[in-house]
Amino acid sequence: VELLKRRRAELVEELHALAVCQNSHALPNRLPPEVLEKIFKEDASDERQDWEEDNNLRWIRLTQVCRHWREVAHGYAPLWTTVILTNPEFMELMLALSKGAPIN
Repeated sequence: VELLKRRRAELVEELHALAVCQNSHALPNRLPPEVLEKIFKEDASDERQDWEEDNNLRWIRLTQVCRHWREVAHGYAPLWTTVILTNPEFMELMLALSKGAPIN
């Protein structure tokens, strides 16, 4: 039974590695950081947004497209300068990701 559990874990890890490799060839993963930053900036500054509590960070969905987009977003400090005070943990994360940029 232990041998089967180990083999299953190995196969799950191998499947994950194959999925990462396959996803790395998808168009969203190949966009350069500079292009993604422009996309993020445009979506975050969209004047059509209504600033109700549940919509003011709708751009954050872009960080959930894939690992590459998340890493680029986390490295782009201007995205994180509008700090939300209602969630202390999220506020701390946003302050850290803003990397000293002026806060709104």
